[in-house]
Amino acid sequence: MKRENMMRRRRVDIVVAINAFAGQGKIEGIFDFQNEGHPWNINLMYAHDWITPKALAKSIASGTEGLILLSHPSSEIIRTVIRSGIPAVIEASRHETFPESPRCIHIFCDPHSLASEAATHLLSRQTFADFCYVNTREEEIWSIDRGEEFREILKGRGYNCRITFPRKHNLARELKRLSRPAAVLAANDETAKMVIEACQSISLKVPDDIAVLGVDDDPTFCATSTPMISSVAQDFRKCGYLASSALERMMNGETPSSDEIRYGAKGISIRKSTLSDSPHALMVQKALNYIDENACRGIGAQQVCDYLGVSRRLIDLRFREIHRISMHEVIIERRIEEVKKLLTTTEIPISEITQRCGFANRTHLKKIFYQRFGMTMRDYRNRNGEK
Repeated sequence: MKRENMMRRRRVDIVVAINAFAGQGKIEGIFDFQNEGHPWNINLMYAHDWITPKALAKSIASGTEGLILLSHPSSEIIRTVIRSGIPAVIEASRHETFPESPRCIHIFCDPHSLASEAATHLLSRQTFADFCYVNTREEEIWSIDRGEEFREILKGRGYNCRITFPRKHNLARELKRLSRPAAVLAANDETAKMVIEACQSISLKVPDDIAVLGVDDDPTFCATSTPMISSVAQDFRKCGYLASSALERMMNGETPSSDEIRYGAKGISIRKSTLSDSPHALMVQKALNYIDENACRGIGAQQVCDYLGVSRRLIDLRFREIHRISMHEVIIERRIEEVKKLLTTTEIPISEITQRCGFANRTHLKKIFYQRFGMTMRDYRNRNGEK
């Protein structure tokens, strides 16, 4: 009997838009977790539009032991799940409120991660005279979140950013009002394609007049647009994996240490919609690529100059034109980002993090870190580390 219980597969209901690019990535992440030795008996429901509270309640009553809902279900569906009392991981926007439940975890894509990747990419391309964020037509909460984060990040770097709502504003007219060259971040790739079409309708060239960046890296829109769309890639696969791991722990009787899980961006696919032919922008981008690969190996500004074959004065001038900070400051920023990552996702000792991130000594890093965040690295780890 004991062996039978060990071999029995738990039944798990998974609701995901499998016909969508995002849903396919999330399913791959779920299967990644399964292949690590956590097999379930999966009841896959292909789209949340098919699921009613009644149908879900019936499925739960028939023996479901866990739920993963990765397609932004309605509040009524969420209440049905929580009332059932079975372990569940539900994807919804960051600011959506859930009734309190010790057996329900909220998973969402961190808008700050996406906005930060977008801002860094756009600022590395060339000097823009204006910035704009374009929401989806439906103006979903997650879309508004991304826009606010994007505007705040740009504000922190000394730039202003307009936010446009296509349902309320005439998109072509709003784009025409931008000082050029301008950069536009669209809420997702579908919206990015809409922005490009609006530009073309009023004879604005992409990317020469307006550079356009999407989110999701969905080939349905990116590869079929002219020009093809550069896009921030969400880590959908990680979403599926993290959701599965959290559900398994709850089904094993563990109490979640947090009621939320965040996943974010995994990089940018660069295509023609943001590729500038400016030699200044290309020089800075080449420098950034080199810094990204080598910042934590202890390189300094001179090594970058040697790699590019240009003077320190020239490259600092170009960096200040585009980033408004020196190349040395960019190198430090890259190292600090890696420090933050290691503090929050690992238990590596701080002394080892210092070496891994290219800092000469711990005292120097401690001083910089405290100036930036107003707390020690240990305190930062305690507050922000993954539970």
